[in-house]
Amino acid sequence: MGKCIVCQKYAGPFYSLHKACYRVYEDTRECLRQVLSSAVDTSVQADGLTESLNDCRPTLSFSLRPFESLVRCAWHDQAKQIVKRKVVNAEHANYILSVAPALEIEDKDVGSNLFVRLANIEHLARINQNQPISKRFTEMEDRIKLSDDETLIWVFEGAIKLERHKRAEGKHWSVFQSLLNNFKKSRYKELSALAGAAGDLAISNQNLYYVTKNETAIISFLAIYSITPVKDGVRIQSAQGDAMPDTYITGDGRFTYALLRYAQEQKFAE
Repeated sequence: MGKCIVCQKYAGPFYSLHKACYRVYEDTRECLRQVLSSAVDTSVQADGLTESLNDCRPTLSFSLRPFESLVRCAWHDQAKQIVKRKVVNAEHANYILSVAPALEIEDKDVGSNLFVRLANIEHLARINQNQPISKRFTEMEDRIKLSDDETLIWVFEGAIKLERHKRAEGKHWSVFQSLLNNFKKSRYKELSALAGAAGDLAISNQNLYYVTKNETAIISFLAIYSITPVKDGVRIQSAQGDAMPDTYITGDGRFTYALLRYAQEQKFAE
């Protein structure tokens, strides 16, 4: 039977908070949120941040594990706000990442590729300002053998390629089935499937490379009809009339899309 996480007294069956203690719980949550928000704006040192967050704990009777869970939630909410802003702020992203170890927050605790997206904001900011990305991928350069006038811009390791295959549906001669077909968006059934093991998605100023253990697929920017951002990746439509789009899952759809547009601009500026 449940103890109240705030006062440690019996709260009744299946309850972990008294009604009277709920306000204390919510005030603690708000205190943590404000402390983290202020720390991001002022870049408070990790030690000072930890002390300020602990000051939000109203009493020692407030259970430590639920309090630590509230700290993680406050960090997660602040991190999500940073990655969702239209105007990215690299300083804020770097700060919230830097304090995560002090708060014992790991990538597996937050999910949604949040650590990846935060780490990419610094490079996204440079792209938005039309500045070059100063990062080398020497091993990949050796693997894909770039041409003399080609420059490797980025590599997404462990990317997953999803292919859409189309299969013509069988003919149905009944009037009822014909009427149903008229309401369908397509006469084809699209099936999403993994195209084997994960690979590395490499982007140069001329081509897109998908490198797996067994092969390397090359797509020229001239052969791309459209690029669409999706959750955690991008969907690329080939210019070939009967081609189905391929989706590449990289963990950061916004950055991948911006990177590809930036690479295309470098190609067509030549």
